[in-house]
Amino acid sequence: MRARILVCVCVTVLWVAGATAQSQPDYLGVFSVRVRPEKRNDFDADVKKFADANRNNGGDTWIAMETAYGEGNTVLFVATRQSYAAMEKATESFMGALSKALGKDGAEKLFQDMDTTLLSSRTETRQRRWDLSANVPPDLAALLKMVGQSRYVRTVLVHVRPGQTDNFESLLKDIKAAHEKARSGVTLLVSAATLGRRTHPVLHSAGC
Repeated sequence: MRARILVCVCVTVLWVAGATAQSQPDYLGVFSVRVRPEKRNDFDADVKKFADANRNNGGDTWIAMETAYGEGNTVLFVATRQSYAAMEKATESFMGALSKALGKDGAEKLFQDMDTTLLSSRTETRQRRWDLSANVPPDLAALLKMVGQSRYVRTVLVHVRPGQTDNFESLLKDIKAAHEKARSGVTLLVSAATLGRRTHPVLHSAGC
């Protein structure tokens, strides 16, 4: 699980866009897993051990989400990051908290136990696109509060045709302008995958 976790709000759009220029330094670390149905109780118990050890020993910060509509037994862990260096520091904090709570051997065994409950896993790094996002809360604290008070997040993943990224972004800018002009109150968060997926364009959108 090496400390990668999740963040999104009301309507989040994400895609993997080859060489798209991105100016914002904010990132998301996302760790997603597909759990063996017959091992779901064991998985939940293992994750609770990770969370307790992390929480009680000054580890990392993340939000966990489960798919309610779509592929079953899919769980995501998301964390906000300011830079790649911050990702490394967060991983060190997470591993340090586990070692403090469980010891090195105990931490390794917990990773092994959790691995036996999984069908697959994926780690991704996503970069925020604030220029395409709409009705964004004024600061990180407000954003996290909105996420924390939300029970559901709707997410849509879209694969953009090669060579159509600019056209796609233009459409997203129109959507952003419409939301903000109408004062709909709907938050649209856009991020682009930078690591963990193929480099051809992909889109993903979520909302609560």
